[in-house]
Amino acid sequence: GAIMALEYMNEHLVIFKESRIYILPRGGGPNGETGPNNLGGGVFIVPELVGAADTGCTGQRSVLATPMGLMFQGVKGIMLLDFGQQVHYIGAPLEGLATTFPTVNGTALMPSFQQARFATQSAIYAFDYFHKQWFVFTHLALGITVAADVGFVILTTSGALRYEDAAVFTDASSAFLMKVRLAWIASQEARQGSLRFRWLGLTITSRATSTTIRIQVSSNFVDTVTQTFDTTITEQN
Repeated sequence: GAIMALEYMNEHLVIFKESRIYILPRGGGPNGETGPNNLGGGVFIVPELVGAADTGCTGQRSVLATPMGLMFQGVKGIMLLDFGQQVHYIGAPLEGLATTFPTVNGTALMPSFQQARFATQSAIYAFDYFHKQWFVFTHLALGITVAADVGFVILTTSGALRYEDAAVFTDASSAFLMKVRLAWIASQEARQGSLRFRWLGLTITSRATSTTIRIQVSSNFVDTVTQTFDTTITEQN
């Protein structure tokens, strides 16, 4: 297949193809050379195949150098090529959000937030590489993204250029909902189907004078919502 992207890692050239990943070692020849010299002596180094035989990159805009290695979009979703040249399906927790993972249009590394961000036309997928946690922001129709001196810059599909400002939280006067989905809570002491929870504690931090919280409950590992609770939290002095 065609070469989809080139990137450096550990001073080695990583060659991404559609279904393969190769590494061209730096100074990998018998005498430390990487190819023929100016006089034509020496040989070209043969790239080494790494990872699974069916793992490759779908587009050069998805490749991002991170403190963990190179993250990129594969056929399954977001993958990681670590410094030990092992490939991991790091985007597995995102399965189920879409039938197929959308095309990544741009990436950005945000060290101040410890995040690797992948922008698609409908959402930003952000991976917190310290807490090993994914976040999904679905607030804009996105085009190209980049990390610049002013912060996180977005070129929207409508042609507007926007950047992220941590001191401003108004989102251009548009309201956006935040949705948090917790993992299934299981207890070794409780039998499936039994009701053992009596209370739930939440700590909410908000800059708004009032915030409405909706809690939806599912049970028995079935996504169907069985209970819904609405409450409004007002500002506390």
